[in-house]
Amino acid sequence: MADDTAAAGTLGGAPVRQYAFNYFGVSGNFASLMLFAHEVKQYWLKWLRRRSNRHSLTSAKFTALLERYPLPRPRIMVRIWGS
Repeated sequence: MADDTAAAGTLGGAPVRQYAFNYFGVSGNFASLMLFAHEVKQYWLKWLRRRSNRHSLTSAKFTALLERYPLPRPRIMVRIWGS
């Protein structure tokens, strides 16, 4: 189980970074990027909790997992308004 979680943590950041932040990371869209990052974390927690019959992954354990395998932080990649 730990190996699967590690693989999901290390590989999960690349699609998020490539899809969301490179494409939608334009000025004026930061609030939407923050919401997207929050939803990714919620779905990852939901997916990890489904791997067991018991509700074994607590919020504290998930926070520790995010510290070990952090998702990329949302950032603006292209400024289309202003300089």
